[in-house]
Amino acid sequence: MKKLLVIEDNPELAKLLEIILRRAGYDIAVADNGVDGLERVKQTNPDLVLLDIMLPRMDGYQVCDRIRHELHSDVPVIMLTSLDSPADMERSRKVGATDHLAKPFDKEYLLEIIEHYTEPSGGELRAKAS
Repeated sequence: MKKLLVIEDNPELAKLLEIILRRAGYDIAVADNGVDGLERVKQTNPDLVLLDIMLPRMDGYQVCDRIRHELHSDVPVIMLTSLDSPADMERSRKVGATDHLAKPFDKEYLLEIIEHYTEPSGGELRAKAS
């Protein structure tokens, strides 16, 4: 079973993601701030991280940068955020994010992205829903 880590400070969204992803067959860990999220990456060694950008204690950009440069991890990191300007997407890329998905997100597309990055035969991604 693939392990996913959700780092999201909105409790309702974190719970919704946990339900969706458990029903899809994933083992889920959740953190509600950047510092705890980074610690959970170390503890759980997830197969993929869903990471909000606007987090307390350490923002998502800092978390992603530390995953890449301090932990030397190549785990896929999907920024799941309401910040979706071209500048936000570029900043996500610069800190090492694998992908950037805007909230609100399409549940099916989210599951498709997760499968794409966690399964060897994840296949092509369809065009992002607008």
